[in-house]
Amino acid sequence: MILYFSATGNGKYIAEQIAEKTDEKCMSIVDCIREDKYCFSNEKIFGMVVPTYFWRLPRIVAEYLGKLRIENCGYTFFLASYGTTTGEAGSMAKKIMAHNGQNFDAYYSVIMPDTWTPVFDLTNKNRVDKWLSDGKKQLKLVIGNIMSKRKGNFIDRKLPKWVTAIPAAYMYATERKTKNLLWYLCKKMSCRSNTDEGWLSCLESRRM
Repeated sequence: MILYFSATGNGKYIAEQIAEKTDEKCMSIVDCIREDKYCFSNEKIFGMVVPTYFWRLPRIVAEYLGKLRIENCGYTFFLASYGTTTGEAGSMAKKIMAHNGQNFDAYYSVIMPDTWTPVFDLTNKNRVDKWLSDGKKQLKLVIGNIMSKRKGNFIDRKLPKWVTAIPAAYMYATERKTKNLLWYLCKKMSCRSNTDEGWLSCLESRRM
């Protein structure tokens, strides 16, 4: 069983590729929450594929991990996708699991296009193609490791906690707010407003 959380499709793609090669099934963490499914047992392979949000785990993933119970599974792994750095995502997952007396056999990472558009320009085809090419190479290696049940921490581009703690927590709390998306869209349309109401009016006028 391969669980995934994917807001933009990156994680779902990775999970589906792994599931296809390992003859496993995929399931969204969101669906698991809806179905109150937190316990998995006797799985040949159990894995989680999640994105790195502002150098850390998305809140929904952290909360789900806190309730997750894995029993008698043949091989378990955690995989974080990332655009620039995995930050503290892997160590957060390991700490949460350890709190419940559990651990993953292996920790992996795969680079994918960074979808935080206020900073990263996804219209740059060369950069996106490079991201995808590097990601496919990494994913191929990861799948080989999963199939051979390799154990260990193989996460790339980690950052120490003292670097990520304050800025990551601040960015996660502030930058994911909807008003930041409005600001970005209006900036692209040369809107000069500095208020939520002004940005909404700008967007509404462009739709008319």
